[in-house]
Formats: sequence, C-alpha cells, structure tokens
Amino acid sequence: MGSERPEVTFEVPKGTPRSGTKRFPSRATAARVNSLPDSNQHRTTDRQCEKTRDDDMAHPEEIPTGLAHVRSTQIFDEHSVPRGLLAAHRIAPGVWGRLVVNTGCVRFQFEDEGSEPRAISAGESVVIPPERPHRVLLDRPATFSVEFYRRPS
Repeated sequence: MGSERPEVTFEVPKGTPRSGTKRFPSRATAARVNSLPDSNQHRTTDRQCEKTRDDDMAHPEEIPTGLAHVRSTQIFDEHSVPRGLLAAHRIAPGVWGRLVVNTGCVRFQFEDEGSEPRAISAGESVVIPPERPHRVLLDRPATFSVEFYRRPS
C-alpha cells in the first residue's frame, strides 16, 4: 500500500508555494486523531453550526461496499488546513474520501451543484466521490481529517 497513496490535486495559482499536487502525511501521523485532548474552545453550539436548507443535497451517505481504507490525513484545524483544501479540488480517480469533523463545525461544498455550503458538525462526516469538485470552508474553530478508500489491489 505504500506507493498506492491517493493524491489530491489542488487547483492553486502558479507561483504560490503550495501549487501543484500534494500528498498528505502518512497514516501514522493520523494516529493522533484519538489522542487529542478535549478542548472547550472547539466545542460548537447548534447556533454556531446552523444547517442550511441545502443540507439535504443529494450525495452519497456511505462509502461503497468493497472499498478498503488506505489512509487518513493528519487532523487539520483552521490554522493548519492546507490552502488547497479551501479551494476547489478533486480526489483522484477510483479513490473515495470521507471528511470527518472531530470538533466544531466545517462547511463543505460540492462545486458542481451550485448549492450553498453544507454544515458538518462534530461527530458527522460527508462522503466525497472520486473526481467530484469540492471545497472546505472554515470560518470558526474546528478540527477535521479526511479518510481515503479504494478497491483492494
């Protein structure tokens, strides 16, 4: 599995330090997911993470059966999130993603729908199909990671 890590291509303007294709850190780095201390500063209230009327937008609820978890990103927050995740980008062909919110509220938008961003609260997730343009919006404290799945070789 070492050389089969999924890549996410960021559409970042040329000339910026983060342009081009980036690989997320190894799965071992993501092991910190369950070791983060609880912090009240990242807790969210219903009012902070209000659902939009487009929250029922059509998108897959689950990762398709038969796919294997291949890796997870590190935990990102509003200070450490790569700029490429905040711009429209796609997951590689054949790779599915799941954005998992640990604390706070993250807004997520499929760029091909023309809908309002969807609010994803702590404990919730959103499934991301291969090659579907999307972006993350962070306007308040939150932590999240992304899991990647593909068919076993």
